[in-house]
Amino acid sequence: MKRFHSIILLLVLFLFSLLFSQESEKMKIAVLDFSNTGGISLHESSTLTNRLRSMIVNTKAVIVLERGKMEEILAEQGFQQTGCTSTECAVEVGKMLNVQKMVSGSIGRLGNTYTIDLSLIDVKTAQIERSFTRDYRGEIDGLLKVMESVATQISATASSSQPSEVNAGSIYLISDPQGAEVYLDQVYMGSAPISLSNISAGIHTIKVKSDGFGDEEKQIEITANKLSNLTIQLKKLYLLSINSDPEDADVIINNKKIGMTPFTGKAKEGMELNVIVKKENYDPWIKTIVVTDNTNLYANLAEGVALKQKKGGGGGTWLLLGAVAI
Repeated sequence: MKRFHSIILLLVLFLFSLLFSQESEKMKIAVLDFSNTGGISLHESSTLTNRLRSMIVNTKAVIVLERGKMEEILAEQGFQQTGCTSTECAVEVGKMLNVQKMVSGSIGRLGNTYTIDLSLIDVKTAQIERSFTRDYRGEIDGLLKVMESVATQISATASSSQPSEVNAGSIYLISDPQGAEVYLDQVYMGSAPISLSNISAGIHTIKVKSDGFGDEEKQIEITANKLSNLTIQLKKLYLLSINSDPEDADVIINNKKIGMTPFTGKAKEGMELNVIVKKENYDPWIKTIVVTDNTNLYANLAEGVALKQKKGGGGGTWLLLGAVAI
């Protein structure tokens, strides 16, 4: 029994040592408070710095020095963060904190656009390893989401053993309308127009979203050391309403059942829709439309042969009421 307990203890110690070894191999980084270039309050820039720091921690890809610990170490050295905006200063702070990478940069607002410029700096070489630039239009709380996407990229770059510039390209994306949300491989990157750099060569998925418009998704092939220009035009979403007499008829659009009458949905501008409304014992009602505006369709279903015979005769007519020009 004692031998069994000894084996269990050794296994536990081994697992702890393995976990400690993996943790110690992670890159250690520190995040300097954003330099405020104007247009937002100091409280807002501080909040966004803290969010970036928290999001980097959540990736679990690197070890992030806590803000309190960082301030404590710098205070012992008689150093103030305020005014530390240059690469040289960030490197000096990094050496004091005994970390391998530093994140430094600025945030501000120009007109209606928030601008974020961050750098990941290697303390040993004193070189900027990668820059992260984001332009964002919208309410300031939307920047919290931007911080999440930047944190993901910072963590991936810092934890990588290969230089981020190797075998990478970039994208300059414009959307119509402007200000659409841009996602790269399902990660939110900011609002268009936007420049995305240091993207690994290969096939990537770009998704663009904007209120009142249908999502657009495209695959793009990134070539190393090459800038890819991409313009994505979003199409408006229009309301589509379909009613019938009698109700509770199946609604089939482009060979796919999407509901029953009364039906309300949305369709992209320019889409061609083959609409079929059908119900048991009634002849199917068929209409092909091209979406250019909000559309209301009304299908007065004609009784089928079996129902006519059951009623002893009579007939029905097809009727389309109030169809909007599409």
